[in-house]
Amino acid sequence: MSSKKILNFFSFLNEAKAETTKVIVLTGNVKGSKTSTSFKEECEKRKIECHIIDVNDAVLEKVYNGHLLKTEDEQILIEPNSTVIVPRRGVLENSYTKQILLSLEEARYFTINSLESMEACENKFVTSQIMEEYGLPVPRYSLVPNEDFLDKALEAVGGKFPVIMKLLSGTQGIGVSIVDSYASLKSVYQTIRKLDDTNEILIQEKINSKSDLRIQVIIKKFDPLNPNADNCIILGSMERKAVDKDFRTNYSLGGTVSNVKLSKEVMDTAIKAAFAVGCNWSGVDIMIDDTHNNFTPKLIEVNIKPGLATESFPNSKNLSNAFLP
Repeated sequence: MSSKKILNFFSFLNEAKAETTKVIVLTGNVKGSKTSTSFKEECEKRKIECHIIDVNDAVLEKVYNGHLLKTEDEQILIEPNSTVIVPRRGVLENSYTKQILLSLEEARYFTINSLESMEACENKFVTSQIMEEYGLPVPRYSLVPNEDFLDKALEAVGGKFPVIMKLLSGTQGIGVSIVDSYASLKSVYQTIRKLDDTNEILIQEKINSKSDLRIQVIIKKFDPLNPNADNCIILGSMERKAVDKDFRTNYSLGGTVSNVKLSKEVMDTAIKAAFAVGCNWSGVDIMIDDTHNNFTPKLIEVNIKPGLATESFPNSKNLSNAFLP
């Protein structure tokens, strides 16, 4: 991985000096985030000022040429021409946290992923719609607004079991169920709604594959008419296989990971997906549908908070290096 190519991604850092650059990680999980810690550790090695901020407790105050970012413990002077904002999923927690990120965007700070792109990826239905609009391959899917819509939703995804049932905003495999009969479809739906009647549910056809691919993509410069490999970096990739007695492949749930060589078709699909949702940095999940030996890549989702743990990406030494000068 070329550090010079990566620096092109942060165009304003080409002229910035390490001693004047600040990295602000906005998170709702200050103590427990491996990724936030990884950013801070790499910044310290390079003598770059880095702050991990609980966005729920942050106050943003406008000052001359920049802002004061205040917490209970500190106040940090930041300026648009020397500050990198790294928003994590915590910024989507509520309207207040979203407004913090939006205010920074409007003040022309560089934010790795915009609020708009993060919200698009957070909702699996919206993500699938965007992929479909861009002509990208996705499993058949249907939103289930109420129990009376189950039959129509099942028909929309092919009418055959098993199918996948998902919460629209689930993460790390939580909120994903495999359903193998109509009786189960109804009971799982009723259980989810009983636990929280605000839950929105998506039904998706089950892809015939025993593993999936997680591909981390960095878009250097957005050019919607030219979403090709010359304008991006494949930061890391892995094949994930399900944990025993489970169908989910998430590393956080105990799934195994291994090196994988990506085909041009798979890389192009991942790159186009990242462009479609507007993410500078994303983890694109793809399954290879081996039905009838077609081996077609199908986009499952785009993750706006991919982790940087070295152990989960066996073919990359330290992913956080990619973001720093």
